[in-house]
Amino acid sequence: MNAAAHSPLERQALARLKAGDAAGAESDLLAALEVATAPAARSRIWEAIAEARYTQGFAMESAVALGRAGSSTNPRLALRRALMLIGAGKFPLALSELERLPASARKGFDFWSLKADALRHTGRWSEAADAAAIAIAANPASRNMALIRAAGLGHGDQWTEAAPVFRKYADFPPAVEMHAGALVGSGHIEEARMLLTSALGRFPADASLHRALAMIAWMAGERQTFADGLIAAANARPDDLNLGMAAADLLRRADRLDEALTRLEALRRKFPLPQIASASAIVLSAIGRHAEAAHLAKVSAAQLPRTDWVRRNAGSVLLSAGAPAEALAHAQWGLSLDPLDQEWIAVEAVARRALGDASYRTTYDYDRFVQPFDLSPPEGFETTEAFIEALASRLRELHSFSNHPLDQSLRGGSQLQLNPDVPQDPLIKKLFAAMREPIGKYLERLGHDPSHPFLSRNKGRWRMQGCWSVRLVKGGSHVNHIHPEGWISTAFYVVVPSSVRPESNSQEGWITFGAPYYPVEGITPERSVCPKPGRLVLFPSYMWHGVNAFTEDAERISVAFDLVPE
Repeated sequence: MNAAAHSPLERQALARLKAGDAAGAESDLLAALEVATAPAARSRIWEAIAEARYTQGFAMESAVALGRAGSSTNPRLALRRALMLIGAGKFPLALSELERLPASARKGFDFWSLKADALRHTGRWSEAADAAAIAIAANPASRNMALIRAAGLGHGDQWTEAAPVFRKYADFPPAVEMHAGALVGSGHIEEARMLLTSALGRFPADASLHRALAMIAWMAGERQTFADGLIAAANARPDDLNLGMAAADLLRRADRLDEALTRLEALRRKFPLPQIASASAIVLSAIGRHAEAAHLAKVSAAQLPRTDWVRRNAGSVLLSAGAPAEALAHAQWGLSLDPLDQEWIAVEAVARRALGDASYRTTYDYDRFVQPFDLSPPEGFETTEAFIEALASRLRELHSFSNHPLDQSLRGGSQLQLNPDVPQDPLIKKLFAAMREPIGKYLERLGHDPSHPFLSRNKGRWRMQGCWSVRLVKGGSHVNHIHPEGWISTAFYVVVPSSVRPESNSQEGWITFGAPYYPVEGITPERSVCPKPGRLVLFPSYMWHGVNAFTEDAERISVAFDLVPE
């Protein structure tokens, strides 16, 4: 449509957008929207608002605007919305948007490249490689698609095809990081370390490569020295904000809180940015300095009121500081953009509970939503016990790390990634197959409610997204957490210490529900389930859960995965 069809405010907004004033353009467009009545004009303005917001970095708000522009019926807008959802980190939502397109629109480079990108972010590497191959056929020059395909093949241990692509892009740091991730995913740990060490000789200031190497070192058991390389790089380049923030973040995750705070305070003196204040608030809260943490959280959120991660930080900090009403306001903002956001649902539930509002039980209905099932013997096994014994032996062989990942919830043990998207060990395949019956029963019992953030997604169809095994040892536990990318989460028990039993008053080794990661006065677990070998527990991914530590000198082996609607 030519410019004459646009109102003066629209034309002014488009000129501002072209000149780089996206905030001014958005303001003009919102004013134009107030007086526009024709559906075509309103759709056009909403599309322009989406672009103005995306230019400012508000990807989720942009996606919402495109929804109002009519992306549900317009394939061109739907593709653009999928891109914005990927930018917002909403990868399952992006995939849903792409799958809703009519068959005639599910083709071409734009569609397949977006699908490949979303699939790889959800860990569906085999499918990502297939989608990237189709995108490459449409655009052979796409480096990103070549790398996604190579990473997908590498995760499946198909290095004959993957290795030449990574060699071609060896001087591109993100390609090195993807290469290392695929090596780790396919069990080639030492090769990944060597690759990253070599690359850092060429790119000594690359924070992402330092972080990837430090993560591997930590999981290999190098608790004291894992971040030495990153710390040295940050010390050598005190003006490099990326290195400084990466070092502080890894130290925080390793519970070296005083060191993390010292680094953040030094960075904040040099760069008085609200992003650093928000990160400092999280560390201060973890140390127990709640009043200082709340102050920084409020200041940073006031300065960046449309930045999602800053408001998430504020929500958790304010709950620990005894300000649930303020935390609730942040959660309601987040849910206005995405009503199915698992983390915001979890924060809202804690805030309402802390306020004495019983409506939190709408989402935290433990009797209905937390369900244990005891597995029947898989095909080829006379008893569940025989299968569990064989599975335990195989999982012990596969666990190659000695320490937990820094970005996961377990403490005192190791984690093994099991990719359901690539060929598996025969015993693990049998486990996946045996899970289908209890999952079907669970969904049938739940039913469907279009007004409920959990039940509205139950259409009886699902797919597995992400799978892992955890081996805890004496003193091991899981800190309270949620699964932000899931819908239904699981815990399946393979080996359980003898001290973990139903009659235990201490409930050591039990899975608990209801208490958040951050301490909130008066908010403790409300439901517990005793594990036993062969037991599967199913529950909403937004439901806070953790595992009590156990004192016996023994091991506790489990398998967990998330389900998403299909």
